[in-house]
Amino acid sequence: MHPIGNSRQKRKGQHYIPRFYLKQFSIERNGEHYVWCYNKKTGDVFESNINNICKENWFYDRHNIFEDALSIIDGYHSTIYRFIEEIPMYALMEPEKRKIMEFVYLTHARTRRARELTMEQLMNFNYYILKNNTEKIFYTSDHPISQFDKSNEKGIKVAMPLAPDLFLIMNNSEDWMQLYPSQKIQASKWFVNEANKAMIQVAKDFIFSKTNDFEFVRQFLSNQDE
Repeated sequence: MHPIGNSRQKRKGQHYIPRFYLKQFSIERNGEHYVWCYNKKTGDVFESNINNICKENWFYDRHNIFEDALSIIDGYHSTIYRFIEEIPMYALMEPEKRKIMEFVYLTHARTRRARELTMEQLMNFNYYILKNNTEKIFYTSDHPISQFDKSNEKGIKVAMPLAPDLFLIMNNSEDWMQLYPSQKIQASKWFVNEANKAMIQVAKDFIFSKTNDFEFVRQFLSNQDE
């Protein structure tokens, strides 16, 4: 009998954002990983174990078939952080690009705000990593992809924070390739702010951070309400 979906104890709470991804935004204590959470609707701030967020009861099914399969896939995708640090973006081969593309596509498809975009389109984009050395950090959320554009127009197609100090952009503009042939970019404070604004806007309910500092979130939401 195939092991997927046949575990004795079915997992009622099923994650729709990979834990290996949330771990990048967490602080480790005693072998457990915690992130700070901001509730957009109530303004409440709390700290949570990543095992307890971005999951819903029976989100996929009641047999754990999808949950078990996604656990295996997540283990496969988690290696992107290793080669992102080791391989220059311009030197990415198709297997590495496909793994990043699959991770972004699947992460997007798993969220409540999922939309459709063909994998073939994603494979044709250029990949850029923005390194954040500012005093600010990137937020993430329960919908971590802040831009997902399937149009044929030139420009940024995918925007997604990978860690508090790393940001992934997929772009189909040749101008970017001329400006950043190494496909590595230093993120400015302005970009970090704009990326965080976009993340706050697309979040369904929760914004996550490695630190308990959501003043930027509060100010941005307050300005939106005025």
